[in-house]
Amino acid sequence: MAPKKAPAADKNKDAKGKSDDAKPADDKGEKKTLFQKIKDFWASPMGIYVAIVFTIILVVMAIGSALVCLNEASRTADLRYAMELVKKFMMTKDPSYETRDDIETIFDADQIAGELAALALLLNDLENEIAGIRYRLNHDWMANKDAIYLFVSGANTWHNAVKVCEKEKAKLVHIESEHEEDFIEKVVYGRHSFYWLGAIKKSDKWRWVDDNSEVKLSFWAEGLSTTAYATPERPNCIRINIDCTTPRKCWTDLKCNLLGRSICKMKPLKKWIN
Repeated sequence: MAPKKAPAADKNKDAKGKSDDAKPADDKGEKKTLFQKIKDFWASPMGIYVAIVFTIILVVMAIGSALVCLNEASRTADLRYAMELVKKFMMTKDPSYETRDDIETIFDADQIAGELAALALLLNDLENEIAGIRYRLNHDWMANKDAIYLFVSGANTWHNAVKVCEKEKAKLVHIESEHEEDFIEKVVYGRHSFYWLGAIKKSDKWRWVDDNSEVKLSFWAEGLSTTAYATPERPNCIRINIDCTTPRKCWTDLKCNLLGRSICKMKPLKKWIN
């Protein structure tokens, strides 16, 4: 009976052999290729989530690119339209610009634009100057020929009269013609006090204070000397009398520290005259 146990041992041996054969098969199944791993990742919930995010990003990028292209196309059209306007403007000055290249046209147009900008600034200055004159004429100033005048009623020494006019951005009056003398004599006649003119004598010559030029055209009163003694310390100044009855003979001189009224004169800037 003992020999019958041998098959059981063989059976165990066969089972062990099968078990050993199965292990390599399982080990081989656990090793996946890179492609299989990528495939499994995209099939996983995380892979699906990443795919959705990437898709959204790509869609946004595509939309952004389309918008950029449309914007560039719009800008190109605007530039082309602007170039057409520039060319039309330049053709009004010279018809040959119709056949000239764009670079030359733009260069010449830029030069003209610079000139126009300078003219615009000058025009702005002129408008401000006109506004200032209009304001003064509405506030006690009087116009005569190419100048406006303010007859200041406050009493001042000659030197303070100069400062009063400077505050008004004007000068103590410099009489330059017979017509101007007639105008001033007419305005001041019968008023309460004499008016200072813008001339002073510090030594041997009378000079206008606004430009330091010598007084050559004068309207001295009859019988009065124009060579009154004066020094730099005690100068003499010219006044116009308010009770003068002899036309163009109304000037007299006094010490500059006496009190009198002022006549301020403002002329247009030389850049508007030239």
